[in-house]
Amino acid sequence: MTGYIWITLIFIHLICCLLIFLLIKYDFLKISAQLFPLTLFVPIWGIAMLLSAEYLSRRSEDGTKEIQVDDLKLSEFDFRGIGLYMDDRQLSVVPLEEAIIVNDAKTRRDFMMDIIGQDADQYIDLLQKAKFNNDIEIIHYASTAIMEIQRAHELALQRSEAAVKSNPDDSMALDAYMITLKKYINSGLVEDNFLFIQRKRFHEAFLKRIEMPDAEQSSFFDAVDNLIEMSDFIQAEEVLQKSAEIWPENENTYRLKLKICHLSKDKEKKKELIKIMQNKRVQFSAETREAIDYWSR
Repeated sequence: MTGYIWITLIFIHLICCLLIFLLIKYDFLKISAQLFPLTLFVPIWGIAMLLSAEYLSRRSEDGTKEIQVDDLKLSEFDFRGIGLYMDDRQLSVVPLEEAIIVNDAKTRRDFMMDIIGQDADQYIDLLQKAKFNNDIEIIHYASTAIMEIQRAHELALQRSEAAVKSNPDDSMALDAYMITLKKYINSGLVEDNFLFIQRKRFHEAFLKRIEMPDAEQSSFFDAVDNLIEMSDFIQAEEVLQKSAEIWPENENTYRLKLKICHLSKDKEKKKELIKIMQNKRVQFSAETREAIDYWSR
């Protein structure tokens, strides 16, 4: 008698499973067909869980949560969108970080070719990551593009350096050399000891430039930033002092001084500088006032 009951229960269970299968197949139920094996092999509880999932799905409570629209905005520092024309000639916008890891090899390769065809210089960080992709062709494209960019930088640097040697008293030639060297330093293509050497070259060029007439204040600030990156805070302060003697009361001077105090961990000098800035009658910009408020707290 007990065996007959079990056979009857199993038969009823199979009938229920068949009914559920047909309801899923013909889209009467919203839940995924992936839950069906669980329903089939776990009597009673499987069906109960499936019905619960169906109930939540119909109430739109299927494990989702509301997000803010602002969360979906792409930051220009995190991603850049680049257009790709696919076979159907429809424009597809692919986030850069995702494009090199998509499963479709053709999309990845079209994307890389599109970068190479544009100003690849602005995508150096992405190309560096692409060198470690598992697609050999992507690695080849990225490595080739980086080599071409580096070659272009080095040729531009050689030309500007030759122009300075030909005309050592030409301030415009020296300015062009410093701009080219700055771009190379900030490109992300050089690092470690070689980067330090390029920074030293930039500082040497700056020292020549300030001996010439009509030196611009921006070159002083570039030199200070360069020295800060080299952790040479003493020389950075000396350059700032020279700048302040020529252009007194410039707010960038104060902001760079704050930066040096913070990075050199000179708390007393930072407090003193903040007091000086707060007592100044100079009309600082909103950005500088925010910096003062931040450091004073």
